[in-house]
Amino acid sequence: MRNSAVGPTRWVLVLVGLLAGGLHPGAAAADPVDIESFVKCVNKELKDKKAATVVDTVKCVPNGCFVTLSMEMRSAQKACFGHPNQPKIQLPRVVFDCPGPGDGDHELRFFPSYVLCPTGFAKQLHHVELAEHAQEMIGALKMADIEIAPNQPFQPLDVAGAFSQAGGTGSKRCNECHRPARPAGVRDGGVITVKIDGQPIQLQLSAPFPVGGVFLDDPSSLAQFIIFNNRPPIQDLDDFEGRSYVNQSLAGVCAEIEKKESQKILKERFKDQDTAILTALCKALAAKASNHGAH
Repeated sequence: MRNSAVGPTRWVLVLVGLLAGGLHPGAAAADPVDIESFVKCVNKELKDKKAATVVDTVKCVPNGCFVTLSMEMRSAQKACFGHPNQPKIQLPRVVFDCPGPGDGDHELRFFPSYVLCPTGFAKQLHHVELAEHAQEMIGALKMADIEIAPNQPFQPLDVAGAFSQAGGTGSKRCNECHRPARPAGVRDGGVITVKIDGQPIQLQLSAPFPVGGVFLDDPSSLAQFIIFNNRPPIQDLDDFEGRSYVNQSLAGVCAEIEKKESQKILKERFKDQDTAILTALCKALAAKASNHGAH
């Protein structure tokens, strides 16, 4: 079956999933539905683990999520090829679009995302970027980031500290790529106060990425980086001239990574540890994605 991706008119929905309401792939009652419940799930699942990796967090991704794969290489969570001369080995960013709290017109969405590329800012392979709709309105996101030190004893995560907070050391610098979101009814530059475990913290809201073409003059051209998407409405990928990426499902990405010759190339370019983690991460993410038919 031909893999599909969305055209330029749907790029915002692909990268950050800001279409709300009416889509319910279905999540189990115990599945995390937002940043707070995801981080608490990670703390529970990885407790006392002596050699934790980011792979262990995948069990906290809800079932029933839509999946998008992007080969965009200019954001902090960038994709890459296994080797510049081996474009068949695609190491994309994997964005899940999951059911959140609420339903119908008031449904919020939750977006855990992973990176299979070991290079780039702060070794994002070992991070999970998290976002969720804020205030039941399209156009504003709460954001967070967690890091799992590879093959080290797991240290419990500070739930409030995972969020991108307003100013100071609590900021995850998300708005260096995103811009601050200022939806109607929100004052003080898109800063909101929420309670985490009963303690108030101030969060900086973010807009979808990128607004106003942070990296490209024409934001719609970001569609050229999408190699797979199963979030309706599914459209065939337009034929972009000179496009170096190929449509590929997550299972297909993993199959290419796991080939003997690919493993040799990856180990020559990256550390053995990172190659082992990205290979295991891809397999775990593909298994999770298959729960919604993303084959």
